[in-house]
Amino acid sequence: MTLSKNIFLNVILFLSILGLGFLKTSPVFSDDFDVAAKHAFALESSTGKILYAKDSNTPVAISDYAYELTSNWEISNVPMTKRSYTVKELVDASLLASSNSAAIALAEHLAGSEPAFVDLIKRQLETWGITDTKLVNATGLNNKYLGDHIYPNSQKDDENMMSAKSLAKIAYHLITDYPDVLTITNQAGSNFDGKPIQNTNAMLTGMPRYRKGVDGLKTGSTERAGHCFVSTATVNNMRVITVILNADNPKDNPNARFEATNALLNHIEATFEPLTLFSAGEKVGKAPVKDGEKETANAILKNDFTVITTKTLTNPAPAKLNFTANLKAPVRANQHIGDLTYQDINLIDQGYLDAPPSLPLLAQDTIETKFILEIWWENLVNYINEKL
Repeated sequence: MTLSKNIFLNVILFLSILGLGFLKTSPVFSDDFDVAAKHAFALESSTGKILYAKDSNTPVAISDYAYELTSNWEISNVPMTKRSYTVKELVDASLLASSNSAAIALAEHLAGSEPAFVDLIKRQLETWGITDTKLVNATGLNNKYLGDHIYPNSQKDDENMMSAKSLAKIAYHLITDYPDVLTITNQAGSNFDGKPIQNTNAMLTGMPRYRKGVDGLKTGSTERAGHCFVSTATVNNMRVITVILNADNPKDNPNARFEATNALLNHIEATFEPLTLFSAGEKVGKAPVKDGEKETANAILKNDFTVITTKTLTNPAPAKLNFTANLKAPVRANQHIGDLTYQDINLIDQGYLDAPPSLPLLAQDTIETKFILEIWWENLVNYINEKL
């Protein structure tokens, strides 16, 4: 197995640690929108812009991916009767049917043992700047259900814990680095060991809580974490990721996490939209050039410069041009001569997972160096004017 496949499976399996009729899409315009869950978070993936946050920085139990915890753990598992399975079969069972056995099998395959896998995941999360976690197993189950098979030095009632924002970061890396995972998570069902398995995500096409555009990612439930759901959907031509942790009143409403997700997606649909400030190839400014046949270089973009704005914003925030200091000829066509950065003032929480959108500025044309005597004469004149 290649390194890239190892990373791919690590991310997929860790997402599984979440344990984690038709929904009407109605507009939600309120500025004080409050989703029906204790913790929630939403972002747009192409820019990392935060679209919603509710107590999203508090590490909480993030559940396993069983349907409901019972005293008999195996009741909620996809049966595993064969001695060997393909990685694809195990991934399907983990992501679609929330099989704890499949998750453990993948963990042991990747790292040699479940504790070694937990250590591997901790190191991966550190590289993404995620430090608010408490991880003790690959399934998200409370240790009390695992007998003697618990992480070294962990307590008998320990459970995986993480903030809603960190879960969104993991989902962001998953679908950004490995977008093909959506071809798995968008399936209403599949087959495992010759038997049909059903996706626990009820918002997919053909499912009872269907919403157009939803194609992932993962549900989860435990006694401590409640009903949870990390979703991804296309809304207003935006790729959106949402996290719902501990949805309100799941005992009376088993679809509470899906209805909360639907309400959050309605709010995003009514509030946000993408806006292209500059098109690919468009001239956005002029960079000063020293000692060149031309005094400035036209700055262009290789790609469209698209940002996420609120629909009620009549004047979008400006983009700032930051040209390379002391740019000297020769300047070659398509040379990096600065950066264009969006000056977003409509921020939620910290604003962005990383930083506001920014693209490199490229020189439109080649600018050659002036004749050496002309440069010498100009430098002399400047010296006389400034020093004498």
